[in-house]
Amino acid sequence: MADVLNPQVQDGVVSENFKVGAGAPAFSTNRSQANAVDFDSLLRANQLSHAKSMDLIREGILFAGLQQLVNANVSPVQAVSDQKMLSGNDLAQQLAQLLAALGAGQMSGKQGDNAPPMTGTQTPGK
Repeated sequence: MADVLNPQVQDGVVSENFKVGAGAPAFSTNRSQANAVDFDSLLRANQLSHAKSMDLIREGILFAGLQQLVNANVSPVQAVSDQKMLSGNDLAQQLAQLLAALGAGQMSGKQGDNAPPMTGTQTPGK
């Protein structure tokens, strides 16, 4: 049973197979580029969504902190005490150091004002 196909059908099948085989790399390249574009689009959408969620979290934290500040009933003495404990800086000590530096500057200014005027002709270095 030798079935012989029509030569035109054979030529059509061969031609179609050749076109599919020849076009496969181009199709694959186009499909991979489309996939890359889709992936990039999804990646950007995920980044934007993540940024929005982080903004919401930051706003919530900020609001909670502001609410505590507004509702806090802290006396000035307690505020200074907290500042000393948290930062290690004693405000009174810093003020004393600033006043001492200011006083030292004033004293040197006064000493220069009280210097006697130069009299006669004096040559420098003698």
